Amino acid sequence: MGAINIGRVKQLFIDDSVVAARSNVQRQMHRPARHGDAPVIAPDRPWETDGGGVYMYGGSVLFDSEERVFKMWYRTSGPISKGPGAAGGEDPGGYRACYAVSDDGVTWEKPALGLAEFDGDKRNNLLPPSRDGMRFIRRPNLVKDYDEPNPARRYKMLYMDNIGGAWGLSKGYSPDGVEWDMNVGEPHVFRPPVAPNGILFGWDPRIERYVHFHRKSGRQRADVDGRMTRRKEAVMRTESADFETWGGTREVMRRGPGDPPNWSPSHGVDLAAALYTDDLYVGFVDTAYTHLVEDVDPRLWEGVHSGEFAEYRTELVVSRDGIEWRRAWPFFDFMRRGMYDAWDCDHVAMHKPVVKDDTIYLYYSGGSVSNQANNPRHPQHGVGRLDAIGAATMRLDGFVSLDGHGPHSSVTTKPLMFEGDRLEVNVRAPREAASSRASTERPYGRFSVEMLDVNSTPLAGYARLDCDAFSGDDARHTVAWNGSPDLRRLAGQPVRLRFHLQNAALYSFRFRGGAEPAPAANLAEPGSRGVP
Repeated sequence: MGAINIGRVKQLFIDDSVVAARSNVQRQMHRPARHGDAPVIAPDRPWETDGGGVYMYGGSVLFDSEERVFKMWYRTSGPISKGPGAAGGEDPGGYRACYAVSDDGVTWEKPALGLAEFDGDKRNNLLPPSRDGMRFIRRPNLVKDYDEPNPARRYKMLYMDNIGGAWGLSKGYSPDGVEWDMNVGEPHVFRPPVAPNGILFGWDPRIERYVHFHRKSGRQRADVDGRMTRRKEAVMRTESADFETWGGTREVMRRGPGDPPNWSPSHGVDLAAALYTDDLYVGFVDTAYTHLVEDVDPRLWEGVHSGEFAEYRTELVVSRDGIEWRRAWPFFDFMRRGMYDAWDCDHVAMHKPVVKDDTIYLYYSGGSVSNQANNPRHPQHGVGRLDAIGAATMRLDGFVSLDGHGPHSSVTTKPLMFEGDRLEVNVRAPREAASSRASTERPYGRFSVEMLDVNSTPLAGYARLDCDAFSGDDARHTVAWNGSPDLRRLAGQPVRLRFHLQNAALYSFRFRGGAEPAPAANLAEPGSRGVP
């Protein structure tokens, strides 16, 4: 077996790409923890309450590395007109974009931008509507471009507008994320059933292209009596070298033979993803089912439930190349809907991960009634609850861990080649048990590492008994043997690692030291290009 050259790239355990063997160790999936019981962005302004609320079906959150502040662009919608406004002026657009800022990612301010008028007043956080077409800004998706030579195009936006009766992928540019030049150039219109509804991945440094994930819609028979229902056939991928011209559209995820026939690989969030390490993409899709004919009042099938999605489930998806995507644990609900009667109890839809200070910030839109409740015939019509935006967090690399409980629990890697002079691990080995039924031995959790040759023989000075055992919780623990972390003499030769876990969880590992290159992607600003 040839050695895998991992250099200094962090390794997670979402799959067994570097794992050769596990003994008495299980892979444990984790979920994010909600921030409180209330949304962080609630529809509390008139321009947010005259439609369905506020959404992250599209939208962007980033921690601006230059200004040291969180920024959010989100969507709201009002009654959608098809012509001039009531006063005979221009249609202000049924889909609108809003802007908010935060120092901590939790408490958000909606600044009065003074740019767009709502009911005769510019004291709001609305961006001006698009131009031409229906003047919609539907699914605003933002990235920041530090390598853009034109300062007026530092921020780049993809969004949808209805132009000439067709939904197209439109573009906007801004020097500051607030003042925008909208609908620049020609919109990209996809041939049905492919649609532009989607999420901007942003700049992929591995292929030096901008990437946009969107959808292919379809219909299927719901019953032998001829009734039909809609579904999403596949998640699509389109790319661009310059943000102006888009193409290369292809499928990246679709329903498999083991999936139920009424299951869709996405609904609102077609694929919200980021390049999490230099060789691993991590993202989310909100899978959904359409109703079975037995689920609902047959009198309301046509025009109501035939086009309604139900039983939403947010799934974690991963990829090694950004093209072929795999559901990490099919049907595992990564971000569960809220408890009964909570503001997000009907559906949630994730934004791509934002990482700051060893914490993963996960923003999502959610609601307590069906997305189709704006239909006057829908049973939930008039309930009065609006969608909002929530926040959740995870520890760094916290999507999955390898957990060992007994004294003989271990994980052995495949032969690896590394660069650097020390080993850093993200590990949790509690000093004390949380349960009175557990052992009272202290420390309760222990973690250690031994370095092996390719034949799994411990290397002199790096055996298990040489390792300084660790107890505690550290996202960046440096492993030492006999008081020294120095691994310089092993760099560049094939080795195996064997992790010993007694009541311990291992999330990731990486080698550090030397002239470390900058990571390929800045996870504080997922999808952005260049270095601030």
